[in-house]
Amino acid sequence: MAELKPFHFTIRYDHEEYECDIIPTSSQSENGFPSQHDLYINKTPIGVISYQSGKWKCDILGNQRLVDAIGNSIEEYYKSHYDSNSAK
Repeated sequence: MAELKPFHFTIRYDHEEYECDIIPTSSQSENGFPSQHDLYINKTPIGVISYQSGKWKCDILGNQRLVDAIGNSIEEYYKSHYDSNSAK
């Protein structure tokens, strides 16, 4: 599994740009990445985004499509990190 380091990405969703800061927690690993992360959007603490039973969840956001977009970016981060480490 990739090291548990905070990371940052920007997504564009519904004509708006979201600056996302992600802090992995030491939660159980699912599919090669932590199942819970602290989520900050535009430097505002949002809460926890979690991956359970094959689905991303963040009750505070209240917009499942936005949660899925952020979750997909989290997965892409770990896949690219894992792929780059395995290629070394």
